[in-house]
Amino acid sequence: MAIERAFQTNIVVLPSVPTSIVSVQGKRKDSQFFSSVPYELVERTVTLKRAYDQVKVEYTVEEKVPFNPQIAKEILNGNLSTFQQIGNIVELEAKALDSQIERLSVEGAPMGEVIGTVLGGFQSLTENIKENIGVTDEPVIAEMTSSVPGITVTKTSNKTSEITTLTGKPATNGFLNAVIVSGNPKGINQSLKNVIQAKDNQIKTALEQSSPIPEKATTSVQKDISTDVANTAQKIIQKTMQELGNPVQSDSKVGFGSLGTSFGNLLGAIAGKIRNVGTTNKVGVSVPSFPGEVIIPPEYSNPGNIIEENGNTNLTNVVAKGNSASKQITLSDIPFNAIVAGNEFLGALTPDNYVFEVVDTLEELEFDLKNSARTITTAVIDWSATWSNNYYEAKDIQRLQVQDSVLKFGLTYPVTSGVEGGIQWHYVIQKDGTIQRGRPISVASSKNTKWYNYSVYVGFVAGYTVPRKVPNQDLYLSSASITPDQWMSFNSFISAFYKVYPGGEIVGRRDIDPSTVAPGFDVEVYLRGKRNKTTIYDFASDRETAISPDEAVNKIPKKISKPSTVGVPKTLSTKTVLSNSQKGVDATTGKIKVPTEQELALKANEITDLIKNADILSREQKIFQTDLIKNQTLGDASRLTGTLQNNSLLTNLDSVIKNVDELRSDLINNGYTYDEKTKSWSK
Repeated sequence: MAIERAFQTNIVVLPSVPTSIVSVQGKRKDSQFFSSVPYELVERTVTLKRAYDQVKVEYTVEEKVPFNPQIAKEILNGNLSTFQQIGNIVELEAKALDSQIERLSVEGAPMGEVIGTVLGGFQSLTENIKENIGVTDEPVIAEMTSSVPGITVTKTSNKTSEITTLTGKPATNGFLNAVIVSGNPKGINQSLKNVIQAKDNQIKTALEQSSPIPEKATTSVQKDISTDVANTAQKIIQKTMQELGNPVQSDSKVGFGSLGTSFGNLLGAIAGKIRNVGTTNKVGVSVPSFPGEVIIPPEYSNPGNIIEENGNTNLTNVVAKGNSASKQITLSDIPFNAIVAGNEFLGALTPDNYVFEVVDTLEELEFDLKNSARTITTAVIDWSATWSNNYYEAKDIQRLQVQDSVLKFGLTYPVTSGVEGGIQWHYVIQKDGTIQRGRPISVASSKNTKWYNYSVYVGFVAGYTVPRKVPNQDLYLSSASITPDQWMSFNSFISAFYKVYPGGEIVGRRDIDPSTVAPGFDVEVYLRGKRNKTTIYDFASDRETAISPDEAVNKIPKKISKPSTVGVPKTLSTKTVLSNSQKGVDATTGKIKVPTEQELALKANEITDLIKNADILSREQKIFQTDLIKNQTLGDASRLTGTLQNNSLLTNLDSVIKNVDELRSDLINNGYTYDEKTKSWSK
């Protein structure tokens, strides 16, 4: 605001034409105060009705803005970035997420996890070929059974006498169409409608039982989800065009692209909107670069209009050219140095430009492990417990850890925590299988982290099999969220770790921390199956730390996978090797133990009972697991109890199967054969 004063007059001439008059006040000689007085303004002349000893005019004036083309471009670039982030993107993303959930509800196939699973009256004939995958949208073949809920699918025959004559056996009613379908709600819906001619209200239960998201199945199966998304996108595009002033050709009926979006001079319209100079919906009207008067010094050229009268844009002069090159790209290839990187890592105070390097080869991973400045005996496997649409990297884990800790411990946390703060994992296994370095391997995790000493922490970016905001999320916290690429990278880490530390131990976070289920699977069981490895740890002992090298020397595994065979010749037949691996050596005679005929006869009878027991346990486990998944009302405590019961059933089943395999090996090695017809063993 400016002030202009005059004395013994009724006319005040301002230096320039004012934008607005704030006040006009006059003061007489016999008064100590100014008072507002009436006035008339003509351009920059203020005229009062009478003269005063002193006149004061407060006014505002539009300042002339000096033109700087580089600053103008940078401001416009920043506004463009902001415009791209808002607009109607949120609405479109919400619709896309909802459509993903709808598609999963009708195309997901939970029955594909275990062959022979019956859901909604359909039995899976195939299962997922990829390891550790739960619900899948890959094709799963299923067959209709006679137990479709709420629908009679069997038929009555009027040819029972002819069938009896042909087969020689009495024929009864209850014939069933052989219906082979895709084992998901979409395929089941089509088969029941086309083959059985069932109504929508009849197939509701079958759809809900066979869907990974039951509450969405019956409504989603009626939709054309792709068309629904496209229609929503079209509405949002039309809304955006209207907000941009319907730029040239935006109302064209000729579409292009996958959504049929019509052509419009979009970037020019956006630039005009954010610069508050408007836009145009017809040729022949220009859109200027700047609103109002702008002083352009002689040494600068006029950038011109954003949109010319002929419809062409002038954005190359108005908008600064962006730099598409990554900030991490340098002029020369600087080799990664783990020691230097370790010195630059400052815990929670690690600068934003710190580079969490990717491990490119198995040899590189081995080199890291070999050259650690710390003594390592154990790898702890963890997970992020994040959603399926969270594609986090190490820098994201670092940021989230610092933010959570600041909320928990206060604003001074980054300083007081020192190098112990920030990301606790030494390696991050991303969803695409990339292994990325986190905390340098020579820097131990925080003392608040379980088994921080002698340990290297490895974390999967995994947890939930569904995106955030899906109802009943606890149902979807599963190792099925770990991608096939992540399993491959995990196996590579196992290979490198055991190569560098042949006597090393690999455990799950849940083995040492009862408050978590991470990493969603039993690491000990996994290693026993994949690598025939057992552990020296007794997790029931509530150890406070990982084992030290000195302690490990005097420890033996709690169970030996393959007992030694003292006194056995170097060259052995397959039969002898199998026998030795199962029986070991008699401690008294030093010779291989061979079962007697009486013992073998008992084994032949025992194996039949064990197989029946295994079948019963398998059915019980599948039914229990299916009920657990479908139960939408379980609380956290009930769900944890159910998970433990399910794991117990699996453990019992594994034990029975192992006993069957051992008995079968004994019988085969001693000349017994199995008769499929009589379901018995004989020699």
